[in-house]
Amino acid sequence: MRCRLVALAVIMLALVGAPPVAAQTSGALTGEVLNGTANPSLGIGAVAIDCEPAGTSSATYSVVGSALGPFPGTVEETGSFTIVNGQVTAFQAAFTIQSGLTQIEGTKTLRTSTSAVCSNAPEPGIASFTDIALIASYEATITTPLGTFTDEGRAASGAQMLTTPDGRASAATQESFISEGLVLAATAGHVTGGGYIGDVVNEWVSFGFTAKGDGTAVKAQCSVSDRSTGVQVKCLDATMLARTATHATFMGQARVDGALTGYRIDVDDLGERGAGLDTFKIQTDNGFVAAGILAGGNLQIHD
Repeated sequence: MRCRLVALAVIMLALVGAPPVAAQTSGALTGEVLNGTANPSLGIGAVAIDCEPAGTSSATYSVVGSALGPFPGTVEETGSFTIVNGQVTAFQAAFTIQSGLTQIEGTKTLRTSTSAVCSNAPEPGIASFTDIALIASYEATITTPLGTFTDEGRAASGAQMLTTPDGRASAATQESFISEGLVLAATAGHVTGGGYIGDVVNEWVSFGFTAKGDGTAVKAQCSVSDRSTGVQVKCLDATMLARTATHATFMGQARVDGALTGYRIDVDDLGERGAGLDTFKIQTDNGFVAAGILAGGNLQIHD
């Protein structure tokens, strides 16, 4: 006999897999951790479990909570599972992260089927759903005062949901992300530039850089100064340079206020006068981001 119940869920999401690769854009969710809770009796979230151990079962949830990592703030997420004969055959979810002036909207879908258990316990009124190793793909749009970026990647997720006869329940969620943007192909080229950008978050950010590569080896250096927060970035090297006629990307290791981290710089050379046309973007693995159209200076991309 089927048991339809509305209850709280414990959604436990853990990250597994290889180290992250370079994202295609300057915005990435690598290192983002989401923690959520649900308590329907207090009007916070909900879970529905429809168990048919010998056939097709379903489980849905909604949670709210906190986000940590490169985009700290709050999160809301809803999702659903379909389970057939002990295997998750479908999964989809939508999440929204609010991090100050930044809003992130994303979706997740099933990448790899995993085993799961949905059962009605011997005691009347108890139903449970458990899945500990579901692999999901995600896509996200990251809207910041510095611009809009897209990111995609994967996460491993698990879920444990439970309801009791008297309606009492508890819930917690946790999830992490790995970006899997396209890897840029290295090219030969020479990129130089200097100037400053202004934006509503960082006010004036000044910079200077040079990067030169032969398609294999790259030499680069940079200096970036955020005059609002006092953050100082010094590029130590570069592991890749890719360029077209008007766009260039290079990345490597840098020190941000003395701490070693990875960086990525994207520039657009859109006019000889530079100011009002060229663009500069920098993002570091420890969370520093600055981007905008040059208010002064010039960028040049050479063969």
